[in-house]
Amino acid sequence: MCFNWAIAKGHEGIVVKDYKALPQDKKTFDWMRIVKGVSFEAMIVNVYESDEIPGYLGGVVLENGTSVGSGFTMAQRKGWFNHPTEILGKYATFNAKEKTKAGSYRQPIFKGIRWDI
Repeated sequence: MCFNWAIAKGHEGIVVKDYKALPQDKKTFDWMRIVKGVSFEAMIVNVYESDEIPGYLGGVVLENGTSVGSGFTMAQRKGWFNHPTEILGKYATFNAKEKTKAGSYRQPIFKGIRWDI
């Protein structure tokens, strides 16, 4: 109920916490941020090299033209850049803050390859 109210008011989400918990300089389950988001699946049609770490995956390009550069492990970045055919043409699951009116996704994050399809 509180979450829906916050979204209706234009907020991105809410923070829930253990009322006894103090702020910490690390992630804990005492304070949790809950935000609205969308999950979607799309085909990977291209890969690109990282500007910061040559020889590693910078991200992937999806069938709708969206580029996704976060959510990958270093092992995935190294392996898939050297062997892109492992993921090209495959469907993957992504999370994003929202789908824009123009049809793109805001802050997309890679979650996993759909090896089953």
